[in-house]
Amino acid sequence: MGDRQESLSKNEIKHILARHLRLKALDIKVETQDGTVRLSGIVDVLSEKLYAEELVRQLKGVQRVENKLTVALDAGINDGEIKEEIEAALKKAQRLEDIVVQVQGGVVHLKGRVLTPADEDLARHLSARVKGVVNVVSSLSVATKHPIADDVITQMAADSLYAAGQANKYAVNIRTVQGVVYLTGWVETMEMKERATSIVSGVEGVRWVLNNLLVEEEQSEGDVYLTNIIRQVISQGLGLNLEEVRVFVLNGWVYLGGQVDTIDQQEALKNIIQQINGSLGGIEGLTNDVVVVMH
Repeated sequence: MGDRQESLSKNEIKHILARHLRLKALDIKVETQDGTVRLSGIVDVLSEKLYAEELVRQLKGVQRVENKLTVALDAGINDGEIKEEIEAALKKAQRLEDIVVQVQGGVVHLKGRVLTPADEDLARHLSARVKGVVNVVSSLSVATKHPIADDVITQMAADSLYAAGQANKYAVNIRTVQGVVYLTGWVETMEMKERATSIVSGVEGVRWVLNNLLVEEEQSEGDVYLTNIIRQVISQGLGLNLEEVRVFVLNGWVYLGGQVDTIDQQEALKNIIQQINGSLGGIEGLTNDVVVVMH
């Protein structure tokens, strides 16, 4: 059983990329050396290339990412069609319909003015999702605002998510680094995951949202079985409140989140997973995001 708290092997990194990006049919090659991860292979759209790099960059032990992924070129799509699709996507988003889009050789140029950095990043993201786009260059001017501290952004993002009923505070972890918000943990449905990105993108000071939330409705019967066993042992064996300690299993990977009162309880959770794996098997790894609350 692996532990994502430690440095990951290239096979574990490939597994994480396949799970989060759902690129099971594509051959993404991963090489690791002295903290450097090299990515190569083919992806469908530019957004997948960018997302793969950000996923790997935040993993434990990764110091540098060399992103050599190639965006697949679709000979049936021309610059005019790319431009139309991007303009349609921007029109659907609030406050982005006035952005001027130019495309040359698959390179997208965005011009005009937006109100917030989040709006600019959303425009970049929507453009990068369109097939045939090989790069996005933004010349958008952003209304100047005083910089907002990362911890303040994190709190505002959490308040917005919980107020909208899109996340359980014990199941979702939020952290912000230089205005980039990372969402980890899990939600009940894919709709809630997508809504979370939209809500956090609208928070003042947010430059980008990396949504690594997992979805409980994607669990297989085996995952559900292991989830129920682990929850029962945690509740009855350790006497912990399942409203404060959340657990579920996806593709054999155990995700723990929430809070406990002592370091001993935190360690006991990890040990209990190892014991269950020894008895039942089927556990591929563990992500332990349980925190100790200091009273």
